[in-house]
Amino acid sequence: MPSANEARAPARRADVDALRILALSLLICYHTLLVYSVDNWRLNSEYAGPWADYLIAVLTPWRMSLVFFIGGIAARFMLDKMKPAAFVRDRAGKLLTAFVFAVIVIVPFQRYVRLDEAHMPRGGYFDYLLHQSMSVVRSDGLWLPDFAHAWFLPFLFTYSVAALAFIKGAPRIALALQRLIERAPLWSIIAATMLWFAFLERWVLPQRPMTGILTDDLSGHLKFAPVFALGVLLAKSESFHVKALGARRRVWIVAGALLAISLVALWANGVEPHAYSLTKITRGFYGGVMIFAVYIFAGVALDRPSKLLSYGTDAVLPVYLMHQTVLVVVGDKIVGRHWPPPLELAALLGAAALIPLAIYHVFVRETPWLRVLFGLRPHLRPERTSMAEKQPLAAPPRAPARHEEVAVLIAAYNAEATLERAVRSALTQPDVAEVCIIDDGSSDGTLSLARSLAAEDSRVIVVAQGVNRGPAAARNAGVAATRSPWITILDADDYMLPGRIGALLNRVGGADFIGDVLVRTPLGVDPPDFKTDSALHVLNFEAFVEGNLGLDKGPLDLGFVKPLMRRDFLNRHALRYQEHMRLGEDYELYARALALGADFVLTGATGYISVERPGSLSRKHSEDDLLHLRDCDDGIARIRPFTAAERRALARHRTSVDCRLQWRRLITAVKARDFGAAVSTFHTPAAAVYLATRLGEQAWLRSLALFRAPLREATS
Repeated sequence: MPSANEARAPARRADVDALRILALSLLICYHTLLVYSVDNWRLNSEYAGPWADYLIAVLTPWRMSLVFFIGGIAARFMLDKMKPAAFVRDRAGKLLTAFVFAVIVIVPFQRYVRLDEAHMPRGGYFDYLLHQSMSVVRSDGLWLPDFAHAWFLPFLFTYSVAALAFIKGAPRIALALQRLIERAPLWSIIAATMLWFAFLERWVLPQRPMTGILTDDLSGHLKFAPVFALGVLLAKSESFHVKALGARRRVWIVAGALLAISLVALWANGVEPHAYSLTKITRGFYGGVMIFAVYIFAGVALDRPSKLLSYGTDAVLPVYLMHQTVLVVVGDKIVGRHWPPPLELAALLGAAALIPLAIYHVFVRETPWLRVLFGLRPHLRPERTSMAEKQPLAAPPRAPARHEEVAVLIAAYNAEATLERAVRSALTQPDVAEVCIIDDGSSDGTLSLARSLAAEDSRVIVVAQGVNRGPAAARNAGVAATRSPWITILDADDYMLPGRIGALLNRVGGADFIGDVLVRTPLGVDPPDFKTDSALHVLNFEAFVEGNLGLDKGPLDLGFVKPLMRRDFLNRHALRYQEHMRLGEDYELYARALALGADFVLTGATGYISVERPGSLSRKHSEDDLLHLRDCDDGIARIRPFTAAERRALARHRTSVDCRLQWRRLITAVKARDFGAAVSTFHTPAAAVYLATRLGEQAWLRSLALFRAPLREATS
């Protein structure tokens, strides 16, 4: 399957790392609660009761499905970074090594310390390992060891290899399937997952419970393989991510409502056996929607790289593999001592989490051979303050006091002549951590040039669109491929002077957006000297819309400003460029951000050089371009209640664009000799005045041309 990120993989997704930590941490809580379940587990407290089963019911329908969904996302990113053989070796080295080590060394101690409870003689531990631990579970006539909580690791490995075979073996089918799911409405994806889970819960799992054994678990495969595949297909879909974040409140409300209904149904099933079907179906619906609810929560609240996150990402698998054995061993000593229930629960949960964490930190973290056994790389990833590992292109040293890094997005379409200057101007900015070149289906040497620049500097990321999709889609792809906390746009034929990004970061304060006055220069001419003005001007919604009415450009060029944008604000509000727009996509994004409460400030020129090409200001836009720009105001108007002044500004902008649209339609109608269509363009008083004025201008210009022609002949 073609990768959006062709030259190199983007930085790790912090939300996916955080989600993985959250999922495995919830499993630790889940196993601790099992001590208090009314059903028999490896260890049971005297305080077991329905209260624990209700808490367990909150997690059970989706806890493992979330693990497989995250596994699919992780596998998709790794597939783009590795060759097939390396991918298989990596997955086997991590998942299967950790599984074998857990089953042979870690898990057996759980049963060993409880042999006396089973009224079995307890001799030496090594004798138990050799003679009893490998024949605990019987499957298809074979005795197998106890897989315990590590059972899912072979499943993840098998699904990863299957994903590799499908994507590499049938790339066209895989790509078509990915596009089909990406384009599907969000709620159709959620509803399909909910229905599938409900079907499994009601009609499959009661007849065929899951076993946790790879070769004998049809129900497990029916539940987890589709979820893993969904993670693979949606991992790199920016459109799905944006749709999901945009619907976060509705998804959370539905998940909360289904949780309440499922708990009531669980209670009803205890007093009325006929409620069995309702219990199972609502449990399935709840489990299906919760995968998306938790995924969205991570995207909104946990997408923040940090040293603590890096530590947790490395520690979580070893801690998880050790936690259940620690829980059973410690619980064997604590349970039955009649401690108060809250103290006992806190002690068990703390022991299950903190003792494995201490073992990891002291023994595993810095020991290569132990790291390998726990499914980790032999050595820790080196910590870097910058994304650059090598920087042959000149880059000034960073100011150590500020840790704000910027991603510069350059959408490039047939920009071979100017791209290198734009890229190098970005790389000389000390605070630029990523320069993402998005080739938008160029037919010249733009993509080859981009790849050569990426080979020179590790900060350069190349995204190949394959086909021309327009600047909005290209910029969204750049947002998805980068992780820096700040984002800014640089047109491929423009460039920046040294120090621009640093100057903006020094002035931004707590704002979400900061823009600067553009320095305009004709093509092939050095930029003029400009005044440096560090004063800040707060931009509100009304002023911004008024500044985009197509009048003479003001000193701040609001229609063309290229601000720094805080990624956190974009993610919290699911803000991305509207990909159907090829004109005014910047206006729509900034207007929507201001309507949502963005703190937008403007300052004087800091060094963005806007190169004016001959004829570029008179570019003729298509009717569709103008139609989408006009109609975007209708969507903006629905965001929140606006003041009367704001509504007037929005109406004026819509009218301004509509007048330009009707002029284009009038020209088309005249050429087609369609009298009815021509008349329909005069559909509002404003359009009628505008069109009459334009027609008068054209008549005047034509009369001048007719007058000048014989005059030139007479004087020649």
